[in-house]
Amino acid sequence: MDNYILPNRGNPSETSLLSYLRKSIEAFSDITGIPVTFFDDSSELSWTNNENVKICNLFNAYSDSGSTCRKGLLSACKFSSSLGEPYIFLCRSGLTNIAVSIIVNGETLGCIIAGPIVMGQIRNSTVSKFTFNNSLTTSEENIARMFANTMPVFEPKQISKLALLLYNSITASININSDYESLRKTTNDKMSISNKIRIMQKSSDLESIPDLENELVQTVITGQTEDALKKFAEYYDKLFIIESGDLQSIKAKVLWLFAIITRVATERHSRINDIIDSELDIIVKLIDVENHKQLKDVSNNLLVTISSNLLTSVYDGKSKIIANAVKYVNNNYSIRITLTDIEKNLHVNPSYFSSLFKHEMGISFIGYINQVKINYACHLLIESSLTIIDIALDLGFDDQSYFTKVFKKQCGITPKDYRVINGSLKGGQ
Repeated sequence: MDNYILPNRGNPSETSLLSYLRKSIEAFSDITGIPVTFFDDSSELSWTNNENVKICNLFNAYSDSGSTCRKGLLSACKFSSSLGEPYIFLCRSGLTNIAVSIIVNGETLGCIIAGPIVMGQIRNSTVSKFTFNNSLTTSEENIARMFANTMPVFEPKQISKLALLLYNSITASININSDYESLRKTTNDKMSISNKIRIMQKSSDLESIPDLENELVQTVITGQTEDALKKFAEYYDKLFIIESGDLQSIKAKVLWLFAIITRVATERHSRINDIIDSELDIIVKLIDVENHKQLKDVSNNLLVTISSNLLTSVYDGKSKIIANAVKYVNNNYSIRITLTDIEKNLHVNPSYFSSLFKHEMGISFIGYINQVKINYACHLLIESSLTIIDIALDLGFDDQSYFTKVFKKQCGITPKDYRVINGSLKGGQ
């Protein structure tokens, strides 16, 4: 047995609305056995369901858009539109029909006519009207009589209930109850989430969350705004899967993420304190968001504010060359950077650049590179379980010994001692 699947409405245009409506009307027609015809807003016959049981198709008058028969049907449609409710009427042959206009935002998009059907019993006078109205031969009259005897027969009180059922099918399709629609969307989302979770679990993709979080923090504190937004979008999608879309759980993790970002940012760049403090109201807004879109929008705004101001706080001079050099280092801290790279990428004389950098920044270019690398190393030593050698290699150092030497010069202690003193999350060699 096939299941009847509700068609997906979404946010319908007029075309998709009528397509959705047709599914509902066809369901009514198939269950009751009553033929149903749709006339569009130009009074043109658009489609018919259960056409093989519609006796009208036997007669030429029905197919003629200018015939008295067709004019009578369209007149019933107009009357139904003025009523705003179902209109039960007898056609010129004495058969019962139900007309319901489709009205959306005050505009009539067409009309549904269910029928013809037999009320009570087929009468000889009805067949006689067939013959008179359509000039039938004796043979054609016999065919019409045989066809009429196969038509659905309903009692008068059933006709009223059919009219109500048809009317409700149409109005419910036009104005879907938001509660049911919300439940359907939630169910579909949960099914989609379950499928994604199974796929991600098979690929062990969920294990990348801690690494992604660390990368996101680093892109923010080094002023890489565009990369930060991209990584946050990826981070949020994975949180959505892990938490099965639960807004409160995701919100708690996002708040924790920003707590890390603001702590690391203020530790590394003292001049950012005033900027972070002035934007704390945005963090407060995270608590008040009511849906996922709001949570992502507020988070993105906060990321842009912090990352862009962090880059400015590192260098507040007027030299475009030095500003670009700072940005280049912050974006490429994980590789080995030399003056040759600066000459190639910024098109500047190395000697002139070195002097200008020291004058503007108060530190040598190589010293600044190591400062950025060691700042990120501190973050990884506390927030990750990477070994010290892995951290050294990830930051572009040739070996652990040189990394340790540079680290101790800047921080006063070895990387291992720094990890122990600051409370390693997972330890490491």
